[in-house]
Amino acid sequence: MIGSITRLWRDQRVRFLVVGAFNTAISIPVSWSIFFFLAKLLHLDQRLIAEITTVIATILNITIAFVGYKFVVFRTRGNYLPEYLRFYIVYAIPTICGLVLLPVLMTVLQHRFGNYTFYIAQGFLTAVTIIISYVGHKRITFRQTNVPDPTGPPHGFPIEPLPPESTSTPAKAPSRYPTSR
Repeated sequence: MIGSITRLWRDQRVRFLVVGAFNTAISIPVSWSIFFFLAKLLHLDQRLIAEITTVIATILNITIAFVGYKFVVFRTRGNYLPEYLRFYIVYAIPTICGLVLLPVLMTVLQHRFGNYTFYIAQGFLTAVTIIISYVGHKRITFRQTNVPDPTGPPHGFPIEPLPPESTSTPAKAPSRYPTSR
């Protein structure tokens, strides 16, 4: 049982889904808590508080997701700021696609699914977002350019083959001590 869980956990895609589920489970209470405290503190129109909450919660939730994906899923080191900025760029792609495609999908699906159209369209877009996010984070956010190829030579060894050894006697290395003549 533990062995099969360990094998599953080694799969980066499984870790991505688990961390994503954790992020989703955390993001909702974080957003609600921020809204609750801002409403008590600011005494403003709830629509304005909702907008402020969305901005704060989005930054906070994306930061939490970044930490999980960086250290648990993709396991990269260093490059914190460039990866963090690329993280936002990768999330912008499915967000913009979702904003554009949701009304189109709802129009197309309305006759077939009626009152359930939003849920079907949102479920489809969520699946697409998961795929885009995984590929984007793997290839853009957390790309590793200096990772040795597991099928290639070990890290630190030259990639090009060494020239064949000559049959002549190798030159003697210079000595640290002077020789007497």
